[in-house]
Parts: sequence; structure tokens; C-alpha cells
Amino acid sequence: MPPRSPKLLVPAPVDGSTAEPSGDTTTTVGYGRPPVTTRFKPGKSGNPRGRPKGARNKMPALNEERLKSIILTEAYRTIKVNDGEKQIPVPMAQAIVRSLAVTAAKGNTRAQRLFTELLAATENALWRKHDEWLETAIGYKADWEAELERRKALGIIAPDPLPHPDDFIIDYRKNTVTVRGPMDKWELREIEPK
Repeated sequence: MPPRSPKLLVPAPVDGSTAEPSGDTTTTVGYGRPPVTTRFKPGKSGNPRGRPKGARNKMPALNEERLKSIILTEAYRTIKVNDGEKQIPVPMAQAIVRSLAVTAAKGNTRAQRLFTELLAATENALWRKHDEWLETAIGYKADWEAELERRKALGIIAPDPLPHPDDFIIDYRKNTVTVRGPMDKWELREIEPK
């Protein structure tokens, strides 16, 4: 097959007219180099009407929210999966994680790596949340105990906070917090005798 020539030499008009130029002025025509007669004229825009209003960045947030909604709807859509002899309904996300775990248990190293990374990330997130709750509870209890002491010393009479700091049971050995009492005024109304 003979090689093809990507360039074509065409005479270039000197004054923008289509008449043949005098002399040996030539222009290369090819990719990104249209014939001179069809090129944009100097001072003239290639898009005289301009970009239509709203053509760029059309509501990306709305589209992103729609996509998030679709993803969550599909993730928690109930499907039936085989569990031994019977089929049980489970959310799609649970079925996918179950399939990944079964594949990992069968020896697939890629699935094993992905599953252990997923498990580690989930456990780390839970521990961070647990530690944050523990720190918040300790801070809340200490701050309100100091405030109640200040009120008592100054003789200030004010309603007790809800939840009350005495209702927080913090076990430092197990790193657990238990609240034994009402958390808000609605729970207090349910507990109080009428």
C-alpha cells in the first residue's frame, strides 16, 4: 500500500479573496489547517451567537443528588438470595458483601484483600465513633458537674440539665458509657409520675 500524503499545498490568497495569488506563497492544508478561504476572518468570532445561557454547569448538584438517591435506593433494595435450601430477602448491599465474603473464603486473594480492607475500615470507623462518644460523654459529665458546683456555691437555682451528669455511668476499664436516666424533656415526662 503506498503511503498517503497528509499535506496538500494550496495557493494562499493574499487579501482574503478567492483569486489566485501572485508569487509562490503556499499554505499547508491538513489536520487543524483548513483552507484559507474557510478560515475565520480576523476580528470575527467563530461563534457569533455565543454560548447559550446555562449550557455549561447545568445543575450539577441536582444531578449528583439524583445519582446518590438512585445508588442508595439500589443498595437497600431487597432481593432474594439462596441460603442453603431456602431463599431469604436481604438488601442488595448485604448480598454483595456476603458474596464478597464467600468468594474470599473460597480462596480468592483479591476478594480476601478487599474484604479485609473493608472490614478494617468499618471497624476503625466504629472505634473512632466509639472514642468520640466516650470523649464527649466524659467532657459533658465533667463540665456539668463543675457548673452544678458553681451554681451551688453561688446559690443559683436553675433547672438541672438533661441528661443529668449523675446519670452517666462511665466504665474506664471497659471504655463504655451508659446513660441511666432521661435523655431529654420528653423522656422525663414519660418517667415522671402524673
